[in-house]
Amino acid sequence: MGTLDHVWELLSWTHTAVCHAAVRKPADVALLRDSSLELISSMQDRFSELEDTELPAIELLGQPFWPVVNGPLSDVLAHIGQIAMLRRVAGSPAPDSNPFEGTAG
Repeated sequence: MGTLDHVWELLSWTHTAVCHAAVRKPADVALLRDSSLELISSMQDRFSELEDTELPAIELLGQPFWPVVNGPLSDVLAHIGQIAMLRRVAGSPAPDSNPFEGTAG
């Protein structure tokens, strides 16, 4: 649960900066996973609404937009790869997906 918890914290932190809305952390592992996916969906919706000129207004701890993307979100992507690799090693690989469309298979 440690890695998933860390991923949720990073997503929550970034979500607060992008969407200006704090979220409560679920206690249950299944809910933590679902909440992580909801945070990603919410940020995707917000980014699709933003104009390029609005990006500089997004700040995280006083830092401009690009460190928000290059820091916490890059860390999240690294941990997602870690989870996928550990699932493969444990004999329970994640189902195939299309990362470009965010869909299964």
